[in-house]
Amino acid sequence: MRNDSEQRVSRRLRALGRALAIIALLSLSAGFSIGCERESVTVPGDNQNQPDTEVPDEDPDTGDPISEDDEKMMDDDAELIETGILSGSWRVAMVEGDAPVAFFDIFHDQGATEAQGTYWMMDGLSEMLDGLTGDLNSVELQGDDLTITFNPTTDIDELYTLELSRDNDDLFTGSMTAVNNPNEYEITFGRRVFEDDVDAQ
Repeated sequence: MRNDSEQRVSRRLRALGRALAIIALLSLSAGFSIGCERESVTVPGDNQNQPDTEVPDEDPDTGDPISEDDEKMMDDDAELIETGILSGSWRVAMVEGDAPVAFFDIFHDQGATEAQGTYWMMDGLSEMLDGLTGDLNSVELQGDDLTITFNPTTDIDELYTLELSRDNDDLFTGSMTAVNNPNEYEITFGRRVFEDDVDAQ
């Protein structure tokens, strides 16, 4: 009887031990699975979702690699527009006394008949205009004939017109008129020479 009782207790203990072992294994298995799932989660880094700014190293049309020679050829093929004869800074002055009327900065493409520019008035025409600045209304070059219009006043109906002929690439001569001024002034329109330009020569 004692042996039977001991055997039953022994069997129960073994069964309990197996149950505990199974529970322990299941717990370990569940923990390992959760750990794997956590490891598989990707945390966005600083560089994620950032635009790809890397310069492509393949031709988008053919897919062929772009060599350094090809890149140089692409740069060489870029259209370069040479500056025209009017590009630069110019001085408008009265023939009489060489009084400075204005300085013009002009932007001109080679071969173009029109250009753009700005003015900066001096006191050679009127002290009331001294220091005024603005955009030129028009700059037109037809052969050796240059016509420039601008309005340095507050009168919207006023318009100054320079009608000039080229003496050489750095000098035009002619006249200046204004809608509301009956006088016609003889002027020179010469390319400005700066100290740096003189030193470089």
